[in-house]
Amino acid sequence: MNLRLLPLLAVGLLAACTDPVKDIDRTQGNLIRKADLEGEWYMLETIAGVPPTSWFTFIGETSKMERVKFVVQESLLVAYRSYPLVPGADSPSAGEAFDGTDNPVAAWPIVAHVDVRRDYNASTGEQSNVIIEDTGDRLWHERDYPRRLDPEPRRQLRLHRPDPEETSLGYFDGGAGGEDAFYREEKDGALSYFDVLGSSSCSRTSGAATTRSDGWSPEDCSSAEITVRSSFARVPATTYEPFHYDDRLMSRYGYFRSERYTFDEQRGVRESNRQYLIQRHDIWKQSRDENGVPIPIPDREVRTVPYYLNTDFPMTRSARRARASIAQWNEAAQRGVKAAQGKDTVPDVFVLCQNPVQAGDPAACGEAGFSPRIGDLRYSTVHWVDPETLDGLLGYGPSAADPITGEIIAGKAYIYGAAVNTYASYATDIIRYFNEDIDFDTLVHGGHFTDEIIARLEGKPSVVRPDERLAGWGSTAPCRSPAGAPAPIAASGRTCAPTTPPRWRRASRRPATPA
Repeated sequence: MNLRLLPLLAVGLLAACTDPVKDIDRTQGNLIRKADLEGEWYMLETIAGVPPTSWFTFIGETSKMERVKFVVQESLLVAYRSYPLVPGADSPSAGEAFDGTDNPVAAWPIVAHVDVRRDYNASTGEQSNVIIEDTGDRLWHERDYPRRLDPEPRRQLRLHRPDPEETSLGYFDGGAGGEDAFYREEKDGALSYFDVLGSSSCSRTSGAATTRSDGWSPEDCSSAEITVRSSFARVPATTYEPFHYDDRLMSRYGYFRSERYTFDEQRGVRESNRQYLIQRHDIWKQSRDENGVPIPIPDREVRTVPYYLNTDFPMTRSARRARASIAQWNEAAQRGVKAAQGKDTVPDVFVLCQNPVQAGDPAACGEAGFSPRIGDLRYSTVHWVDPETLDGLLGYGPSAADPITGEIIAGKAYIYGAAVNTYASYATDIIRYFNEDIDFDTLVHGGHFTDEIIARLEGKPSVVRPDERLAGWGSTAPCRSPAGAPAPIAASGRTCAPTTPPRWRRASRRPATPA
């Protein structure tokens, strides 16, 4: 045996016993392959967060849903409207096909085009354990991934209020990213959905009321940081049947509609060739067979549409009322399906699901633990918005409907809890007045709740009650209690003097005693 080979053999055995070198990934994540962006996509933007003192938008405000196709340029990722807004107007005589590059609805800056690969020694070609984003080996249009820096589209947010102005500040929510900043799902090995949660600084510079800027109103005229979820879902193959809902039908029962003008080669754009497509859920699993032939309605299978509460929805009477509302929708829809199919029993058409989904929820809700998020264009939701909305918004119900067919991809219902609670108190005051529990002067001046508000303020940190003499809370000041009612104890501990009913107090309902 050659003893000189023993050291080499020992080194080989030692190398075989050591753990393999782990990969070092130096890529930044949040990458989408260019090939995955091919095809047609739904696009929707939703305001997911806004300060309560902002007055030009609100949580839940939703853009019109678009169908888009992506075009990757060297410095921009452009989303073009994928359908003609006015069919037939592009080429009425020559009949050339619509190329889908007429209207860019959004664009994002691209800072680099990259390939994801292992680093290597340029001299020997030996690969290392380091995974990098490469920008030099191939031309930009040959590389696999576009690198975007800004999650927000570079154009004005499509809010429904006038004059919003977006500044040049946009970034991923959560600083350097975060679990919720970029989300993606794949189906059958291909990208099927992704969304980006970004933050933007917006301001309202034109037409701002001086009463707001001078402190006469709680609304804030400075810039506000709002959070926007931009969501994208691949347009699936569907057998949905659009339904033209003209004004004659509209006069019998109102629906929201997707309206489109069309162009006639001889007459141009006219009211007679305008499309009015009803916005409705597709409640059938399949409306046409493999050959495109309509399936008779009695032979169709019902598709149950789930509506999800949001995670902040209070599981109190409000949740029970939401469940009762969905049950009413379901009952009405079932009656229609029974009549159309000639059956005595049919599956549920609408169901309400908890969020996250709990064991015992209907099967259509999905597996336990599933939790849709605000702004996901694929799921119908009922949201309880807990923060105050200073515009006094009570409810909002946008629909994410296909702009070509009118099919509701997702229905949205927002309940603004703070405003609902406030207006419920107003309604209670009016009922108390008509029941003669409070007089008119007390109702107008708020004497019946002033002490309650101050008492609640005293229980909060950093709140000091002003001097009673300066605030007009002397020992003989009335508390505006109804005449004849027991004198209440004010927050300061003093006994309140009942208020003499004013002359304009509502007359008693009792009939006058005959003379």
